[in-house]
Amino acid sequence: MIEKVDFQNFKALRDVSLDLERFTVLVGPNASGKTSVLEGLDYLAKAGSRPQVRAVFEGGPSPTVLTSSGSTAYLSLVCLTELGWIRIGESLRTDFCFPPRPEIGTGRRIMSEELDLGDGGAKTNFEVRYEGRFFVDRNKLGPAVLLRLDVARLVAPSYSDERVPHMEPDGEGLASVLAYLAFNRPDDYGRLQEALRAVVPIVRHMRFPRAAVVRTESEVIKVEGKTFTHRADREYWGNAIEFDMEGASHIPAEMVSEGTLLVLGLLTAIMGPERPQLVLLDDIDRALHPKAQGDLVTLLRKLLDQNPDMQIVATSHSPYLLDHLRPEEVRLTTLRDDGSVACGRLDAHPEFEKWKETMTPGEFWSLVGERWLVEAEAGEAAS
Repeated sequence: MIEKVDFQNFKALRDVSLDLERFTVLVGPNASGKTSVLEGLDYLAKAGSRPQVRAVFEGGPSPTVLTSSGSTAYLSLVCLTELGWIRIGESLRTDFCFPPRPEIGTGRRIMSEELDLGDGGAKTNFEVRYEGRFFVDRNKLGPAVLLRLDVARLVAPSYSDERVPHMEPDGEGLASVLAYLAFNRPDDYGRLQEALRAVVPIVRHMRFPRAAVVRTESEVIKVEGKTFTHRADREYWGNAIEFDMEGASHIPAEMVSEGTLLVLGLLTAIMGPERPQLVLLDDIDRALHPKAQGDLVTLLRKLLDQNPDMQIVATSHSPYLLDHLRPEEVRLTTLRDDGSVACGRLDAHPEFEKWKETMTPGEFWSLVGERWLVEAEAGEAAS
């Protein structure tokens, strides 16, 4: 697992050092850097296998560095433009969205390359200076997924021509993955269905009827030496999702509650064919009743026990969910006056030892908030 990650000039994470547990939940105001932490961890985990990455960086011309330490991975990345980076690894690749700015970034090596600036075919020669250090032990780090589940994607019928269907981080392809598990891995499917019932007890059964899926596909056609691209809609037969609930059956997925669908998508990502070792989840409490939030935390702990290599990092806005966490599993984020992110542990609050026996983590967070992180930094600077 990743025990510690450091961010330098990654979006608003100008200088953030964050230690992680096997189950860590980030809380704080909107736009205070919680999702940026998840994105940075996702880039870190996938840098060894993703051929190209595209991201938006803030902080001007300063180098962008992501590093992690512990038993798994080390990585440094240096940002060379506001909308792109260079990856140092098995091969050197570039992915820029803007014309490059060669004056950004410093380093020991110089790379020259002809860069295609877009669909218009315009190209330019440029030189950039960079330095970086890259090492990832992928055998230990394992696959990662950053889930941003979208209900419309989750409920849509899907078709897959892959040997083992894949669900996208937004939930697209859910029906295909569930149908594959039900028909090919019934034991795994049974465990997933039982896990869903642990959070949503009224679910009795799921069905996967055949459904038409329309895809827009492109085909290159050559006529008399000229090349044309033809786009056409083609219909395939895939699967939809239906639920049997307590008191009702054959309920289409689009008529099921948002919370049920989000939990199903999360469990499919964790317990499905791909089995990620690092699960990054935005808004873990989204659309869930407080009791269901507690049931979900209990279930996730059980899954962590069953999968010793798995790690979960999530964001939340719910004090009810924090009530089911240990204080050392909670991280707070807030913004300093200059717009950069401050991050710290809930149990690092100066009054924590006084109140820890009488308050739950959610109650204590509701009382103290996050601003004390900035005030504590100011006090340390003054002393």
